[in-house]
Amino acid sequence: LKPSSLARSFAWPPFWVRFCVCRTDQRPRWASSMAAMGTDMVEPKKPANAYWMWLGENRQKITSELGPCKGNLVSKAAGDKWRAMSDAEKVPWVKKAEINKNEYAKQLQEFIQNGGKKGQRRKEKVQAMENPKRARKEKNRNLKASGKPSRPQNAYWLWLSENRPKLMAEVGSGKVGKVGKLAGERWKMISAADKVPYEKEAEKRKQKYAEELEQWKATQAELGENDEDDDEGEEEEEA
Repeated sequence: LKPSSLARSFAWPPFWVRFCVCRTDQRPRWASSMAAMGTDMVEPKKPANAYWMWLGENRQKITSELGPCKGNLVSKAAGDKWRAMSDAEKVPWVKKAEINKNEYAKQLQEFIQNGGKKGQRRKEKVQAMENPKRARKEKNRNLKASGKPSRPQNAYWLWLSENRPKLMAEVGSGKVGKVGKLAGERWKMISAADKVPYEKEAEKRKQKYAEELEQWKATQAELGENDEDDDEGEEEEEA
């Protein structure tokens, strides 16, 4: 090859190669990353208002004052206490709520600027509610992931856990229906005295569960989480 031909062979690639390279490079690098980010982004959660933040720190105290009772009674007592507080007493919680609100607005703006859609979480929740069974499974999965304690077994289930292998052997099958039927019959035949150990253990676990549940509720309230929609915390405050 002549020097000039050799130089041309190592020169810039042919036109068709240049065309492909240029067309590929014309797509900005951030395009693919933004597309991936859009699917991975999580919409920021609306923060708790002043009432819910106060309740998060005082729920356990209110519960101990009332003793064992249903959650709606705790909510009612909390609402009464909050309304009885002066504006000066509410100031620390109002300030904290305002700081969290401003931070939420900032995060939400960044979320939207990066391609996120406001209200997508609520839309997905509504769509899930159209299928109650699926919604219930999803809710239980989310509650478990949030650290909510599991409801403890009662006396009967504690007894059944100990005696299941024996019952299965007697029935000759591991089918839930058959074992459950026999277990129910045997449990009815057990004397009250023989049930006492299981009832005591069940009560002990129930009390521990109640304490852990209140701690979990307090944590959720601090995070602005509850089983209702984001805006319903204020409705309870006014109730």
